[in-house]
Amino acid sequence: MAHCNEILPSSSMTGFEWLEQVAHCADRTKALHLGLALYWLAARSGLPGVSLTRRTLARWSLSRDAAYDALKVLKSAGLVAVWTLPGRAHHVVLLQHKSGQPLIFGGPLRQV
Repeated sequence: MAHCNEILPSSSMTGFEWLEQVAHCADRTKALHLGLALYWLAARSGLPGVSLTRRTLARWSLSRDAAYDALKVLKSAGLVAVWTLPGRAHHVVLLQHKSGQPLIFGGPLRQV
């Protein structure tokens, strides 16, 4: 499996390419599991920035410790930016690998 620093960046990354990059970095952490949850939240809202709440962690069966360890892996790979405040949910922005630009979504998904 390729190391996450060996992956070639693209100028405009799709969501599936972002998930592929997350899978390369996941190794023995819950990074892929968390990446899927973050991508789902971002795709639903149509924005690259999402709040990682306890409810989301519970919905995706992630413990806080596992999620925060996975966030460190994704952050070190340059796939997310994370803002934290004491007593508040982490705010996470999905980034294109290496370029640091926010991932672009076409708009919020509509429920039918």
